Amino acid sequence: MTSNPSEDLPANRCSGQSTRTGKGRMTNSAIAKTGLRQKTDAIARGLFDTLYNRLAALYEPLLVKLLGYSGHEVVAEALCPFLEDLDGVVLDAGCGTGLTALALQTCRPELTIDGFDIAPDMVAIAEKSGAYRELMVADATKPLPVERGTYAAAISSGLYTQGHVGAEAIAPVLDALRPGGLFGFYVYEPIFEKLGFAGELKRLVDDGAITVLEEEEASHFRRLANQSCRVFVVRKS
Repeated sequence: MTSNPSEDLPANRCSGQSTRTGKGRMTNSAIAKTGLRQKTDAIARGLFDTLYNRLAALYEPLLVKLLGYSGHEVVAEALCPFLEDLDGVVLDAGCGTGLTALALQTCRPELTIDGFDIAPDMVAIAEKSGAYRELMVADATKPLPVERGTYAAAISSGLYTQGHVGAEAIAPVLDALRPGGLFGFYVYEPIFEKLGFAGELKRLVDDGAITVLEEEEASHFRRLANQSCRVFVVRKS
């Protein structure tokens, strides 16, 4: 449920020159700082992904049993009423260990679900849940390894949260949906503005790309105070 790296380093980085001129000119110092920041981001992301894989076996005991995480249930309950006559397969974006698919099948046991996550160890555990038709290792911030318009609906919990991905991870999921497809997800409140979700969702609505069917605030931890998220159900145009 994490994302991968940053943009490429600026052009001509070997010569120390910039292709920008005039007021937009970048100094060698600025280029160096940009490169250092990008390298640092990539290293941090790599360490996070490694840690995420190694903690896969402890994910559910720590998150659900100890901290009372319930985000998967919150999103499933929001999306389920819209899936009564669904004809097609559901995509679980950032599936983790399979909690979200299992929660969704509690209310809609007839659903066929595919899933993906960037952490192979998480995917391996999700496979054992028996909730999925197919599982993939994939990066939520990049085009997914499926044809456009493959899925009738998508669901995600725990992907759009602190330390994982920003709003750039919405478009790949929407691309995988067919026109009229539904997407239920939550965004952790502290990153809603900070990581661009507010702006991206507004842009998608203004452009006519999606219609918001439901939006609500919720708590996604039973044993942690002051933990809130925004839950959405949207329809792709």
